Amino acid sequence: MSGQTRKLPDQLVKHYLLAISLVLLSYLLFNSLDAYHINGEQFLMNPDFSDDLAGWKVGGKTGLLQVSDGIVEINHQSKPQSTRLYQCWMRSDFPDYLLMAIDASSDGLLVGPKKWHGARVGVTGYLADGGKNYKLSSRLFSSKGNLPWEHYQEGVEISAEFERVCFSISFFKSMGEFQFKNPSLYPAIENPTFFILKNLLMLVWCLFSVWWLILLVQHYRSRPQWSYLMAIFMVIGVGVLAPIELKSALEKGLFYYVPELHTRDMLAAIGLSFDISPKYFPVVLDVSKFGHFVGFFLLSGILFSERAKPVRFLLPGLFLAALGTELLQYFVPGRSPRLSDVTVDSIGIFAGWFLVRFFFWRRQSALA
Repeated sequence: MSGQTRKLPDQLVKHYLLAISLVLLSYLLFNSLDAYHINGEQFLMNPDFSDDLAGWKVGGKTGLLQVSDGIVEINHQSKPQSTRLYQCWMRSDFPDYLLMAIDASSDGLLVGPKKWHGARVGVTGYLADGGKNYKLSSRLFSSKGNLPWEHYQEGVEISAEFERVCFSISFFKSMGEFQFKNPSLYPAIENPTFFILKNLLMLVWCLFSVWWLILLVQHYRSRPQWSYLMAIFMVIGVGVLAPIELKSALEKGLFYYVPELHTRDMLAAIGLSFDISPKYFPVVLDVSKFGHFVGFFLLSGILFSERAKPVRFLLPGLFLAALGTELLQYFVPGRSPRLSDVTVDSIGIFAGWFLVRFFFWRRQSALA
């Protein structure tokens, strides 16, 4: 075996190190700097629940809520139950930016059949004709499974077209416990340092992506994988960079062709039963998750179909691509990265690699 096949070529090592550096820089930027700063007084009435539920409106049965030492617990005994706490204001009372936060946890959740069933916290904009903007909903917290206590904070821009704005803490058609404390809603202003660094980093990502694409074109354009590779890159690119409105429209169009599958039910069907954190693995396999799996399954299969490339050459790049494409969603309006999507991408990568290698093994066995 030659030295070049025993270890990664120096050029490829440099490319991977650069990609890892970009991933780490992106993670540090979005986890160390706040995009918004507080610029005024708290909007919420009775945010510490020291006066029980005073100031909060309740949708659903109040008997399902319990307040103790500033902690509110919603306990549902059956899936059809739904509970909502909310406070609303006229849009004219609000600035263009809000900073919201809450401490929350969930336990023993069994969600209903719809995609939006579960525990969630966020703001909702109401139009003058009664319509709602669901893009703002569940921006702060969303759970379909068990999550430990954690602090959640996010800034959001409020459109001038709304008539009213509501801060909602909701538990929809799900069974289990949802606990929370310390909700807050403040007027905010943009952090100029964050947005300057974000735009600079986005420029670096664009340059790096174009450079890698050029290298891939140069390497594969004379190979049979060329047309398939470019097609799958285009599909993945649309999935990664599509704004939330386009992503929602695509998912809605495909909803009737791709059924939603509950992970817990699938495991139970094969005799397995254990907790799965929705932070690392999706509780519901829907259109979006199938798209992640299929995209990286095809990409992996196409790349590994070139038998001369050892696994150690391609796997690091494929996993970096899964991380990178997810981090790029920090830069896309309305989108946010999820570790559970990286998990699904990784499963697709391994499945593509295994299927191609199995095909080669079977063909070699048949010829032997």
